[in-house]
Amino acid sequence: MKRVDEDEYRSCVVARMDRLQRAAYLLCRDWHTAEDLVSLTSGKLYRNRPRAQQLPVISHAPPPGHPEQSAPDTSTLKDPA
Repeated sequence: MKRVDEDEYRSCVVARMDRLQRAAYLLCRDWHTAEDLVSLTSGKLYRNRPRAQQLPVISHAPPPGHPEQSAPDTSTLKDPA
């Protein structure tokens, strides 16, 4: 893998480290195990990155037409003045 790709991957993982560790903690309820889980998983993902890049992207946004997708109804809000 090129040095640029390594740096990009590292910055991506570092930027998400807190969220990844919190999610791992929710799975195992132990901070040390959560750190190990994130470390092992990010290493495996790095080694298999070319294969992982071929997978479809999973969107965390609600699907079109979902109530959370539309703008909130502000017609019932009162003017604070």
